[in-house]
Amino acid sequence: LWENDNFGKYGAFIDNNGNYYIGELENGKAKGKGEMFINNKMKFKGEFIDDMPCGVGIFENYKENWVYNGNVVNCMKDGYGELKYQDGTIYKGEFKDDKYEGKGKIIFSNGREYEGDFKNNKMNGNGVFTWEDGKKYIGKYIDNIKQGKGKLSWNKNKYYEGEWFNNKPHGDGMYFLNGKLLKGKFRFGKIISKKDG
Repeated sequence: LWENDNFGKYGAFIDNNGNYYIGELENGKAKGKGEMFINNKMKFKGEFIDDMPCGVGIFENYKENWVYNGNVVNCMKDGYGELKYQDGTIYKGEFKDDKYEGKGKIIFSNGREYEGDFKNNKMNGNGVFTWEDGKKYIGKYIDNIKQGKGKLSWNKNKYYEGEWFNNKPHGDGMYFLNGKLLKGKFRFGKIISKKDG
């Protein structure tokens, strides 16, 4: 459809990069609701501004086998969304520049779950990690590693609470097992000094 010697309000085109678009137009550019096939590897269906996916929509990446449903800014996952991978892993939460960033929850294909803070696609900050057997860690993470203060509970009769370094008890902490509480200083998972009380 043409209006005033230009694209009208709806149509289809192929850009210089070979991306195919069909949908609403304004001044010859994709704007409004439409669908675009990008780089022969993904499809975006949703909102567009100035030829770019921008707004709410659904990305389907055929090459990397994932589907994203949520907010997009300049063709990148940005804001709240849900990302599903082929193996069954699901992330629900905040994105920034195509990466997990902010608050979110990831459910892994093996049944494990993490809910908390993310930065640069990794667990960073405070969070809760739950294993498929019921084991639970509540505490600090740095780049997917338990580091800082936290508590790991195997069950109601067994837990460690205290400082962590590189995924192991390290620093001041206490270990509870079958009614007995052991307090002291730990080093890479082993107690090196005990404290009374």
